[in-house]
Amino acid sequence: ARSANNELRRLTEFLPDLNGLSTGPGRQAALAMAAYRAGLCVSANLVTGGFDTHSDHDNRQGTALGRLTDGLNEIWEEAERQGVAEKIVVMVGSDFGRTPGYNEGNGKDHWPITSVLLMGAGIEGNRVIGLTDDDHRPMRINPTTLAADEAGVIIKPIHIQRSLRKFAGIQTSELEASYPLVGDDLPLLG
Repeated sequence: ARSANNELRRLTEFLPDLNGLSTGPGRQAALAMAAYRAGLCVSANLVTGGFDTHSDHDNRQGTALGRLTDGLNEIWEEAERQGVAEKIVVMVGSDFGRTPGYNEGNGKDHWPITSVLLMGAGIEGNRVIGLTDDDHRPMRINPTTLAADEAGVIIKPIHIQRSLRKFAGIQTSELEASYPLVGDDLPLLG
């Protein structure tokens, strides 16, 4: 704890005013960016909720999506304010999606198909990779072109993680060797 005193003192130099931030993700990101600027972290896991909509799905999802987009706006505004917008990548994801149909409570239950959104420095934008059929089941894509291809592969979390490691430049690091991800690489991030 004593050795962390100097690190925490450095953090206080960069702490932002959180009063102007109205969302949980915006506040969390402001603190994470201050810790980054102080040399204390290189990544953060931000959390927002309200997406587990087993009832009244349409109203509750709309509210949750509004909070998420407001939070993303605050994250980018704060990144600009703190001078780190050109250095960060934001990934939005979930551990599962929602069923394509409604249950008896006008809700949607857990579904193994979900989406991931990436934005920021070095991410090729304005693209959608992957697709589902009318029953919201994953369709195969060509591992090179990423176009629909019945003989291709289904995007799985391992593909996203391998792409993130490559993007971060740690795919051949000692740390990566301690936690190997065996699988194919897909050109997901450009």
